[in-house]
Amino acid sequence: MAGGDIIKMEMKNKKYITLNFKRYMVSKIDFKYNPEFSGGKGKMDINFGHWVAIKNDQAQVTLRCTLFRNAKKEEKPFDLEVHMTGFFSFKGELEGEELKKLISNRGLSILFPYMRALITNITGSSGFPPIVLPIINVNQLLEKQSSQDESTH
Repeated sequence: MAGGDIIKMEMKNKKYITLNFKRYMVSKIDFKYNPEFSGGKGKMDINFGHWVAIKNDQAQVTLRCTLFRNAKKEEKPFDLEVHMTGFFSFKGELEGEELKKLISNRGLSILFPYMRALITNITGSSGFPPIVLPIINVNQLLEKQSSQDESTH
């Protein structure tokens, strides 16, 4: 989906929203090589998070991906944290939590392929074999993060 594409969605309650993806930008790349890494294989440590900011008819959705946190302690090749922000405009009849949930879901679905390609490029350019993130179910990601947020309050 290229910037400027418009998605029109109608909800079960017959309310609608038109979401326009404008662009994305990489807002953070933090790569730290672990010089003590001696090779070997281990479980891939991937974590995602996100946040949404909505103001008037504009929204920003930020997706965070971390690979191999605590590389030295966990004997992993590197630490990597990437933040990617998507910029959207919208109009429609939704508001509040319903609007935020829909923009989160659609925004993450749009951003994830860009994040996936970026992670592959970063890791492949770092001297390590490229890492291709697995496809994710955005609904499950949102449910998991929601349940983690609720358990911390």
